[in-house]
Formats: sequence, structure tokens, C-alpha cells
Amino acid sequence: MVLYYHWLGGGGWRFRSRMFSSSALSGAPSLAIAAAGGVFNTDTMPAVATGFVATGAGIVLGLRLRPLVTDNRLARITMLLLLATSALAIVTASTALL
Repeated sequence: MVLYYHWLGGGGWRFRSRMFSSSALSGAPSLAIAAAGGVFNTDTMPAVATGFVATGAGIVLGLRLRPLVTDNRLARITMLLLLATSALAIVTASTALL
């Protein structure tokens, strides 16, 4: 999605709104499916609770830092995160295959 949204163009506000809307549309159904599938139990609840707290902290931090992030800086940050995630996926997949 990050590559697609960069390709579509627009300022940082447009990129953020697209990311928020796609996350909101996929997040709620994913939680419902996970709950129906029995993913949430006493073993997973500490990780789920930590994830919710970290997500809230990330949202608050993001709102406070937003004025400091120019459109060019946002493009660089998202592309670096995409590259880091891709590298991690490649390393993880290659170690799983070997």
C-alpha cells in the first residue's frame, strides 16, 4: 500500500488519510475474525494489551510530531520503513527455507 500511495502522489495529509482509512477498514474486521477464531485467550492477552497500548502511544506521538514532518521527510521515512520491512521479510523467509 505504501508504494501505491506514493505512486498516487499528493501531500503528506493525503498519504496519512489514505493510510488511516485503509488501516481502519482492514483493522476492525481482522480483530473480529481473530476473536471469532479464538485467537484471544489468556496466553495471547498480554501481547494484545501491549499492542493496544503501543498503538495508542504511537498515535499520540504521531499527532504531536506531525507538524515537524514535511512531505519530503515523510516520503523518505516511509520508503526507509518499507525497505527495512522488506529486508526483514527476505531474511526471515530465507532462514525459514534453509
